[in-house]
Amino acid sequence: ALVLMKGSHQSRVTDSLAANFVAMPARSALACFVAVLILATLVGGGHRYWAAIGLGASMALALVNNLEFGLPTFTSAGLAILLAYRSDLIDREHIIRIMLAVTTTLAAVFGSMAIWASSFSLNTWSAMVRTVSTGGYVNVAMPREGTWLVAFGVLAGAGAIGVRLAW
Repeated sequence: ALVLMKGSHQSRVTDSLAANFVAMPARSALACFVAVLILATLVGGGHRYWAAIGLGASMALALVNNLEFGLPTFTSAGLAILLAYRSDLIDREHIIRIMLAVTTTLAAVFGSMAIWASSFSLNTWSAMVRTVSTGGYVNVAMPREGTWLVAFGVLAGAGAIGVRLAW
């Protein structure tokens, strides 16, 4: 699919957003990798130990990488892990490995940033989201209240029902 975007409002935060659309597969690759590692952690046989460590590290890297793919990846992977634990698909040891890998990776990333670069900046982390939202959805202005709220409401309701049924 070809996405054509004009770079009118986007130049305020960063350069034109159209130049960053070629990086879309690279920005979503960690989300796909986390999904594969969730499956490997659940059914990986003898590799479950390393899959859990890789899952935790990948979740943390996805979170730090960017906001629009990383935060949903981190949240949905955490929810999937919680539901797998409640369904007795993984045990407490895997949860501890995942949590230790997440905290160790985040500490390493933030420590490296503090030593060699600059400290973590929320403005930089959220720049892409702010850039996209200034022009509306694909630069079509969206009213604050509109029919899109119904679509998001149905999606949120379906997610809540799904979690409740799985719980």
